[in-house]
Amino acid sequence: MTDRGEPLRAGERRIEITSTYQKNLKVEQDYRDVVLGYDPITGVFVGIDSRRINLGGSTGNASSNVSPDGVQKATAKSVLILPHQSNLLGSEYQAYFKPAKITEYLANIETIHLGAYEGRGPFSGNMRRTSRRTKDADRFQVSGKDLVLRGPLAETKAPVWADKVLWKAFETDNIKDLRKTRSPVDFLELYKRQLEIGTKGELHVLKHERLRLVAARRPDLAAKVSWVAAKKPFEGYDIQSYEADGRKRFIEVKATTGRSRRFPISVNEWSVAENKGSSYVIYRVTSVEATPAIRSFRDPVSLVAQGKLQLAANDWCITY
Repeated sequence: MTDRGEPLRAGERRIEITSTYQKNLKVEQDYRDVVLGYDPITGVFVGIDSRRINLGGSTGNASSNVSPDGVQKATAKSVLILPHQSNLLGSEYQAYFKPAKITEYLANIETIHLGAYEGRGPFSGNMRRTSRRTKDADRFQVSGKDLVLRGPLAETKAPVWADKVLWKAFETDNIKDLRKTRSPVDFLELYKRQLEIGTKGELHVLKHERLRLVAARRPDLAAKVSWVAAKKPFEGYDIQSYEADGRKRFIEVKATTGRSRRFPISVNEWSVAENKGSSYVIYRVTSVEATPAIRSFRDPVSLVAQGKLQLAANDWCITY
């Protein structure tokens, strides 16, 4: 990290990136790009969005400004994430931290640079943990076959998705097993779990698309792939990507923890699919929490017309 030659404001700093894919840097498919700057004066690391490596142009210079406030406020207790506006990438996120937090940064790098990290990831020290407690029972608490233990309520409730039958029923819309839900609260927890699975699927596809375009020698397009659903959840697709020739690809992600061959699609998503035609692709991500696998369906409206996909009503609407 260096001083900027002609600072836009006092104290502004700059990270110099002078070896990029445009300067014949080799693409390694099984590795993740990481761009770190280091300030030897304050002992602060700055993590930069790795898409910067794609933006070197003919000179290979993909440098980026960093926040002086971020450098000054970085601590060893947490990863400080600040938004950064640029002409090339638009909105991006930079991470500021002391060496003690480098493991947390590397373990959560994708969500950090998507602006979705809340400080409760691996190695953060803030992840919720459950603990086992023991208690000796007084003989007066025993009556017949019953043993009653009274104590403080648990700090956290065991997640409802621990019930594998219930979660599988929710993913496959199995009404018979869904009737086993114990309360509306359980059902709310299932929806929260569904959102978590969907986010994991979208992050996996986001990485997949960037790697695909880099492998196709289009790092310029890889840098433009955007996670639309993170900011606009009702656009009818989750990710905007590109074909190798520059045409836009609109991706709707349908993720599952299992291998079900059935998934829902909303009226809005179907309407957008009709409008986008062959540029609309559904990515079905299975085993998203184990070994994710992607199967794509380009132009699902056409595939239904050809009988290659089956479209069935999942809900009905009554008007009066």
